[in-house]
Amino acid sequence: MLPSLDLAANYYAVKSDENRLQTDVASILREGHLEIPEAYAELALLLRELSARPVGRGRRRYRHLVITSVLDTTIEQAFLRAGMGFTRFVQSASGKRLDINLYDQVEINPGGFIRVTERNGHHHSFPLDSPDDMDRVIEECDARSVSVEQAAAGSPDAAQLAAIFGELREPILYKLHGSLDVRDSFTLSTEQYYEAVSRSPSHKAVPEQIAQILSNTPIVCLGSRILDPDFRLSYYLLRECLDVRRGQIRRFAVHPRDLGDQRDCSHQMGLRAWSRLANWATTRYGVEMLDMRSEIFLKELRGGVR
Repeated sequence: MLPSLDLAANYYAVKSDENRLQTDVASILREGHLEIPEAYAELALLLRELSARPVGRGRRRYRHLVITSVLDTTIEQAFLRAGMGFTRFVQSASGKRLDINLYDQVEINPGGFIRVTERNGHHHSFPLDSPDDMDRVIEECDARSVSVEQAAAGSPDAAQLAAIFGELREPILYKLHGSLDVRDSFTLSTEQYYEAVSRSPSHKAVPEQIAQILSNTPIVCLGSRILDPDFRLSYYLLRECLDVRRGQIRRFAVHPRDLGDQRDCSHQMGLRAWSRLANWATTRYGVEMLDMRSEIFLKELRGGVR
């Protein structure tokens, strides 16, 4: 049987060190080029259609926010390939820094090129079939950084963050556990998980603007099992805003019960106790579990909003 990812990462960090852990994980993720999962492509299409949908009379418009623990850039690539502008926030492992990118205008040209334009008019153009160029643009496009601690204290960082939220392009992609292309941002090991949770009472785990969206928006967790350590960490970091309207706004976790590595202990436990786990998820987290593949769920949801 395989240990959980956070435990394996903790063992590696102790055996070597955390810097070596991050470097080696980044190298593994960069080997070859990861295919974009079908679920991410469907998510991009859904968000693009929702953004273009006119707000009906009397219909409430929800903000479009994606929070993920995925470290690679396949979600960003899916959004760009769909010709959709967006804003990305990357939480650092220390919890003290937010790295932000604004991909304001994205166009797919007939010649097979993607053109990404920043708010200042500067643009990046690269071939659709060049993942390396795409990753470079994902990392560099309209990049800025703010201090979470200073922003919480009402410094110039707070004004800068407020200005960013005033001009950002939806959807918002919030990478709570870090990103492959951002230095010192990974949250991987058990030790880092405990540190993240221990910090959260002293300052907001996420900016107030993100917390407000989470408090007032229906939530769908894709590909997350309730027993996964990254799901539990995300929940506890965000629990203050998630508890605000618990029971009033529906929240779902979409994951087929039989999808997973048979050697994974948490997968085996979840498979054997699915019904009881589903009841526990509703009681403990206020989350309804759906036994369905993410891409099928998104495809059906996209059909329903047309």
